[in-house]
Amino acid sequence: MRYRITLLLLTFALAAPPSFGQAVKISAGAPHPYASATPLTEARIFAEGVVSTADHEDSPGFDRDGRTAYWSYGLPILSTIVFSRFRSGRWTEPEAASFSGRYHDRDPFVTPDGKRLYFCSRRPAPGSDRPKDDWDVWYVERDEAGAWGEARRLGPPVNTDADELYATQTADGTLYFGSIRSGDWDLYRAEREGAGFGEPENLGEAVNSKAWDFNPMIAPDERFVLFSSQRPGGPGGINIYVSFRREGAWTPARQIGEKVNAGAWQYHPMLSPDGRYLFFCGGARGLGSRPLRRPVTYRELIGNFRGPRNNAGNIYQIELRALGIE
Repeated sequence: MRYRITLLLLTFALAAPPSFGQAVKISAGAPHPYASATPLTEARIFAEGVVSTADHEDSPGFDRDGRTAYWSYGLPILSTIVFSRFRSGRWTEPEAASFSGRYHDRDPFVTPDGKRLYFCSRRPAPGSDRPKDDWDVWYVERDEAGAWGEARRLGPPVNTDADELYATQTADGTLYFGSIRSGDWDLYRAEREGAGFGEPENLGEAVNSKAWDFNPMIAPDERFVLFSSQRPGGPGGINIYVSFRREGAWTPARQIGEKVNAGAWQYHPMLSPDGRYLFFCGGARGLGSRPLRRPVTYRELIGNFRGPRNNAGNIYQIELRALGIE
């Protein structure tokens, strides 16, 4: 069984390309460019028109200072990691990352120290010229000039012949990722050992279920993990859950609430560098996701279909404390 979220996106293949003429302006004087000047207690589209467009965007991430945003764009044709910088009060037109744009790449994550960026790819393994059928965890490291270097594939025991996706890391270097190595999507944890990682540990029944569990976002201090799951009982087909680590054990996972878990699917949770905000990918949250107060006109229909509220995936933002997570 393969990672099939890309199939949800085929409906939106005819959407108009994004326009970058009107970048979203962020509140002046905010401590981070993504920070809201007022309490953000309801999920809001992030950087509408630049980061979140009429097309599908997911896998949000930030550089350590919060002034460069990364995400995945281009599904289902060529999933590519792109970025935008915050300059002169605005997010710039996105560019493809230097290490991406040739093979299917996704899930960018910059480590808490800012020195390494993990991502997942189907590019050929070292020694091969054939793209892989499964996803592996790769990384790039910053050089002395601050540029990302050559992409390198993590070796075993993290990568296997099955899919590995969405690697995130604690401040002390412990890696969290999703894998289907056991036959179902589960979350795993691997501690640093020298230049690599030790044998991955399944997070267990408190976190993992018999359904798909994936996209782990680990808090830098390893206090809690946010993740996506297809387990039954939520308002959408894919919902975001949280589990807390207390005295070395995980608490039973719970949904983080309908402020996030609304619509058909929401996944790829990501914490802002300052730990104040949750970013996530949400779909089916726009036109048609609930009854309208009046019939829509043709012009309104076309305008919504060609804009961010066409039910394709967008990147959303909300304060973590609004979800009861401190």
